Amino acid sequence: MPYEIISGIVGATIGRLVSKFSPARRTGEFGNTSFEMLERRNKWLYRGLLAAFCLGVLTPYALFPPGAGGRVGVGHGVWFPAWFAGAMFGLPFSAMLLFVIVTWLALWKQRARELLFYFESKQKTNVYVFYVLGAALTPIGIVSLLSLCRA
Repeated sequence: MPYEIISGIVGATIGRLVSKFSPARRTGEFGNTSFEMLERRNKWLYRGLLAAFCLGVLTPYALFPPGAGGRVGVGHGVWFPAWFAGAMFGLPFSAMLLFVIVTWLALWKQRARELLFYFESKQKTNVYVFYVLGAALTPIGIVSLLSLCRA
C-alpha cells in the first residue's frame, strides 16, 4: 500500500510538471468554440475515454491477481514483474487509442478531433504529449500482455 501512495504522489507531480512545461493549446480548429459547448458535446465521450484508461490499468490485475504472481511467473524469474509493469503502463494507452479509433469510425473525423481538443483542455496538457506516450507505451502494453498470457 505505501508503494501505491508514493507512486500516486510521484505520478501527480510528474503530471503537474508536464502540464506546466507543455500546456494545452488555446487556439486551433475549436479554439473559438465556448468551453461550455465543448463540455456539453464531449463530456460523455471524455468519461468513456477515462473509463477506457481505467480499464487498461485494471486489466493486468484482473487477469493476473497479485497473489498468483509467484505461481504464474515461476519459470520466468524477474520477467513476470517486468511484463506486468509493461502491461500496467501500456494497456491504458492502448485502451485510449482503441476508444479514439472507435469514436473516429463511429462519429467521424471532426467529432474525434473535437473530443481530443476537449481532452487536451480538460487535462491541461498538450495532446502531443499523449501522442508520444501512446506511441511508445501502446506496443509495450500489448507485447507485455501477450507475454503474460503465454507464461
